[in-house]
Amino acid sequence: MKEEVNVMEEAAISHTKKKINVMAYVFILPALILFLVFVCWPLLQTVYLSFNSWDGLGEIEFTGLTNYKEFFTDPLVLQAAKNNVLWMLCSCTIPIAIGLIQASLLVNSNIRHGKIFQLILFLPQVFSSVVAAVIWAWIYNPAMGPLNKMLENIGLGNLAQSWLGDSKFVMISLLVMSIWMGYGFSTVVYSAAIQGISSELYEAATMDGCGPFRK
Repeated sequence: MKEEVNVMEEAAISHTKKKINVMAYVFILPALILFLVFVCWPLLQTVYLSFNSWDGLGEIEFTGLTNYKEFFTDPLVLQAAKNNVLWMLCSCTIPIAIGLIQASLLVNSNIRHGKIFQLILFLPQVFSSVVAAVIWAWIYNPAMGPLNKMLENIGLGNLAQSWLGDSKFVMISLLVMSIWMGYGFSTVVYSAAIQGISSELYEAATMDGCGPFRK
């Protein structure tokens, strides 16, 4: 009798689990359909078209690996890859380093109204990319921008450039904007982390002869 009851309980539990599983799939079905239609299907189309030549209007012509051969031998592709690597390295490391230094100065040097400085430094993080682009486009304006005007006023007018129009300076100019937008967040995060460090650790480090940098 007990065995029959156990079997019935297991069957009921199994049936309940199947119901839960079915309901779970029902809930994720709309998102799954959207993912398949707008992500997977375009991805498959892209892979298919990469082996063909098509102008978007005429007939599709199969070309095999020709597109890939041209892609990996095109000097512009190599330059674009270098630019992406440079952007990744600089935009991921420099804001973090600046944020750590600023946070250490704000917290450990006991600057008055340090919270206000943190707020000011965090403001660029609040701006949208569009607003930041407008601000820096005005700063870099070769005719009326404050950057070139400042260089002229301090006697360095020969350094004035078309910062966004010259291929030699455009990458550096955009990196400066990206770093400006990113270091504020790092400053706030590191400030909160440093404030959580016990003062006893700094005292012990001082007694061990550690300088400011090592601490």
